[in-house]
Amino acid sequence: MFRKGSVVAATTLALAAILGGSLGLATAGTRSSLVAGQNVIGGPLKGDVAPAKFVSCLGNSWTALYIWDNRSAEQGGQRWQHYLKGVPDYVNSSATGGIVVVPRLAGVYLFMSAAMSSPFLPDSNADTCP
Repeated sequence: MFRKGSVVAATTLALAAILGGSLGLATAGTRSSLVAGQNVIGGPLKGDVAPAKFVSCLGNSWTALYIWDNRSAEQGGQRWQHYLKGVPDYVNSSATGGIVVVPRLAGVYLFMSAAMSSPFLPDSNADTCP
């Protein structure tokens, strides 16, 4: 039984590795494209990044950013956090569930109003838009 489970797990991981690029999963930095609507992307590679910095190279093409806070409920986690464009500052504050930082390697839902070819997302607060 253990061997059968190992084979299934290995096959699943291999299939995910083969298909991963075509499913729109990527990390921050330069990528091939973002589509209009929902994009599932990886967060920054080098460290935590402020949400305003994370979307700073996208111009007006983005509308919303969401991440799942996976800390325990006792630590204030287990909830979705947001960063929305065009709303008053208090809506994006931590008190109302706003994103304080996009954590390194986080899974990020990025909503776009328009598609972008070769967009850049900073991997650190020190990165600048190309």
